[in-house]
Amino acid sequence: MPRTRQHAATQVQQEAGPSPNAFVEHEWMARHPRALRAYVGEYVAVCGEQVVAHGKHGGRVIAEARKRAPRHVLAYIPEGDEDMVL
Repeated sequence: MPRTRQHAATQVQQEAGPSPNAFVEHEWMARHPRALRAYVGEYVAVCGEQVVAHGKHGGRVIAEARKRAPRHVLAYIPEGDEDMVL
């Protein structure tokens, strides 16, 4: 059963130990805020340097992301002037 480690608005989905790509995903999200603007008010699941699932309901996003990438980073993209916390 996957373990979940939470960090503010970000979750790293893990199957066995730390996700080897978590740094890659966090770095990509931090360097590409324009790419994430399309997902304001939604949860996004990122694997490597791409969004593998997104939507308004975190549980559904996780379920879809697990089908495409068992290890991924889940983040909520806030609305308005709030900063996204990674």
